[in-house]
Amino acid sequence: MLTLKFFVFLFSYFGIFTLTVSINKKFLWQSINTCFKEKNIQDNSTIFFFSINWFITLSVVGIISSIFFYLDLENFYARAVLFFLGIVGLLLFFINKKKLKYIEINYIKNFYNIIGYKEKLIIFIIFIIFLIYLYKSFVPWFDNDEISQYGYFTKLISNGWTISDNLYRGFNLFAEAMYAPFYWVFDNTLIPRIIRIIGLYINSFLIYSLCRFLQANRFNSLLGSAAFLITPELATIGVSMKTDVVLLGYELSALLLFLLSILSIKNFKISNLTFSSHINNILYVSIFFSLIAVSCRISAVYSLIIISIFGIILFFINSKNFFILFVKLFFLLILSLLIFNGYIYNFIVYSNPLFPLGGPWMFLFPNGLYESFWNMSDPSQKLENMLNINIGIPIINEIYILFYHALGLEDPMYDFLNLKTNVGAASGWLNPVLLIIFIAPFYFYRSKEILIIFILFILLFIFWINGLQYSRIFIASSSLTIFIAVKIITIDAFSRIGNFIKKTISVLIILVIIFFSYYQYSFAQYYNPYFFVNEENIYKLNSRRVFNSTKWGLYDDTVAERNLAYKRLEKYINFYDYLKLKEIINVSKREILIFNNLQELENLHIFFNKGYFKIVTDQNLFNIKWLLLELAKDISKKENKELCLLSNSDKFPFIDKTFPYIIHKLNSGVLFRCMNKHI
Repeated sequence: MLTLKFFVFLFSYFGIFTLTVSINKKFLWQSINTCFKEKNIQDNSTIFFFSINWFITLSVVGIISSIFFYLDLENFYARAVLFFLGIVGLLLFFINKKKLKYIEINYIKNFYNIIGYKEKLIIFIIFIIFLIYLYKSFVPWFDNDEISQYGYFTKLISNGWTISDNLYRGFNLFAEAMYAPFYWVFDNTLIPRIIRIIGLYINSFLIYSLCRFLQANRFNSLLGSAAFLITPELATIGVSMKTDVVLLGYELSALLLFLLSILSIKNFKISNLTFSSHINNILYVSIFFSLIAVSCRISAVYSLIIISIFGIILFFINSKNFFILFVKLFFLLILSLLIFNGYIYNFIVYSNPLFPLGGPWMFLFPNGLYESFWNMSDPSQKLENMLNINIGIPIINEIYILFYHALGLEDPMYDFLNLKTNVGAASGWLNPVLLIIFIAPFYFYRSKEILIIFILFILLFIFWINGLQYSRIFIASSSLTIFIAVKIITIDAFSRIGNFIKKTISVLIILVIIFFSYYQYSFAQYYNPYFFVNEENIYKLNSRRVFNSTKWGLYDDTVAERNLAYKRLEKYINFYDYLKLKEIINVSKREILIFNNLQELENLHIFFNKGYFKIVTDQNLFNIKWLLLELAKDISKKENKELCLLSNSDKFPFIDKTFPYIIHKLNSGVLFRCMNKHI
C-alpha cells in the first residue's frame, strides 16, 4: 500500500511539474533566458527556470488542496484531481518531448567538470548541510506550534477531516492544506519535511543564479548559496511543519523574480525605461508568488504591496495595448480569489477576512469578528508592545534590532551582557551577513545593483519593524543582503583598502559558513540524538514532546532527563501499549475522533499517524456529556467516522452507554473505548 501511495505521489507531482514546464516554455522560459542572455550567462537561466517551476508546481498543489478543504470536501478529492493533472502533464511531456529541447541541460550535466577545487569544496559543504537537514527530517515532531497547530492540521486534513468536523481555527490553512497530500504518502511528517528541504535548496539555486546574473564568479555565487543555507534560524524552522519555511520559499522567490526584472532594465534610468514583454512576464510570476506567500501567512503582505505597486506601475509604463494589460490584470485578480480562498471563507463566516486578527482595517468590516488577544488596535493588547524590541531611542533602536538578530543576541551565551530588550516572539538568529547593510552605502557609486537591493531591503525592513518582529518571517528579506555581500566581493577594487575589505568580507563569509554548518549539526543532534529512527526511538523522541510544552525543559538536555520523560510516560502508556494502540488507530479504515482524558499527555496525538484527538478533563468530560451524546448520534450516521475515549476514569455512567466497547485495556489500567466494536 505504501509503495502504491508513493508511486501516486511521484506520478502526480512529476506530472504536474512537467505540465508547468510545458505551459511555461514560451511564457516564462523565453523571458528568463532573455534576461540572462543580456548578461552573457545564459546557461544559468536553466537553473533559474526549473527552480521557479518547482514553486509553481507546489502552488498548484496548494491551490487545489485548499479549495477542496474550504469547500468542506475530504482531501481525497484534491489528490484525485492532482493525479489527473499528473496524467495530463506526462502526456504533454511525451507529446512535446522534442519541442522541450529548447532547454539546455548540458550545462547542468557538465557543471561539476568545469569548476575548480574551491567550488567543489563549497559544493561538498552544501551537500553536508543537506545531509544534516535530511537527518532532522526523520524526527516525528519538533516544537509546540507544529504539534498543536500547523503539523497537526496538516495531518488532520490529510486524514480526511474537514471544516464540518470542527477543524478550523480562523487563521488561513493554505500551507497546511498544501502539504496534506505529501503527509498522506507515508501518513507521517517525513515527505512534507523533505519537500521543505528541497524548497530551501531550490531557493539556494535561485540565489546562485541571481548572483551569477550580478556578474559574480561561480565560487562567490556558491558562497552566497551556502551562506543562505546555514542561516541559524533555519536550524529550527528549516524542516519544521510551521508555515514559516513555506512562506520563506515563496516570498524569497517573489523578491528574486522582482529583482531580476528590475535589474534587467538597461542603464537603470527611469527616463529610458524600455520594458519588454519578457520583463512583464517575470513581474506577473513575482506577484503570483507574493499572493501565494500572503495566503501562507499574512506577514508577506509587505512584499506583496511593494512588488504589486512597482509592478503595476511598470506594467502601465511598458504596455502598448491596454486591453491586453487589463485582461492580464483581471486574470491575476481571478488567481488571487482562488489563492485567497481562506480569507474569503473568513469573510463569509466571520465578516472579517483576517479573522482572528483585529486592526485598523476593521472599519471596512463593521460587523466583523475578531479575538481580543489578536486586536492590533487596542493599546493594552497591542502585540507589538509585548513581543517587539524597543529600547526607546529612534534610529538607534532600529540599528540595535539589526545587530540583535544578525548576531543572535538572544542566545544564552550573551546573558552576561545584561542586554536591555523586550523580547518575546521576536527572538531568533538570522544571519551575520545581514550586517553588510552598513557597508553597502559606500558602494552605491560603484554599483547601481547594490543601491537597488539596498532600497528594497530598507523598505521591507521598515514594514517589518513596524509590525510583529518575528525573526522567522524576515528571513526572505534579510537574505537580500547576501547579494550585496557577493556583489561587493565581486567588483574590482581600485585601492589597497578596497582590496583588503573584499578579502576580509570573503574570509568572514567563509568562517560564517563553517561555524554555522557546525551550528546546524549541533541542532540536529539535539533534536535527534538517535542515529536510527526505529519504532522504539520514535516512542522515546515523542515522550519528550507529549507533555505540555512548559515542561519540555525538564526532559531535553541530558540522557537522564530524556529517560525521565520516558519513565513518566510509561505510567500511562508503555511501549507495547503504544504499538498496540498505533496498530488499532492507524489500521482502522474509519476516521477516529478520540477524546483524550489522560490530561497530562496533552499532545498525545503525536504518537499516532491518524486520529483527531481532543483533550478533556474529568470535569469538562462531565460538562460535555450532551455534546458527546450528540456527537455519538451524528457520527453513528457516518460510515467513515468513529468516536472513542481514552481514559482512566469511569466516574460517569454515561461513558458505558456512549462507549460500550472496550477495544484495548492498557497495562496502566487506561481503557480505550469506542462506540462500535469494529473500528
